[in-house]
Amino acid sequence: MTNDNTKTIRIQSVLSICTIIAGLILMTYMIVAEDELGAIPLILIMSGILLYLYDRLKRGGQSGLNKNAS
Repeated sequence: MTNDNTKTIRIQSVLSICTIIAGLILMTYMIVAEDELGAIPLILIMSGILLYLYDRLKRGGQSGLNKNAS
């Protein structure tokens, strides 16, 4: 991988982790303040997880997710 691709993947990973954290914070606030869970925090958490997994799979051999277990 080139240096530019590595920076792009790191930025995408950081953004996906920030999305997950924002969803968790918003979910905690919604539960404490309104005693119910909203759809927006769940969407943020799920999209952050999916983006993170996509970035890990895009890295190829670095992530360890694409290796065969045999």
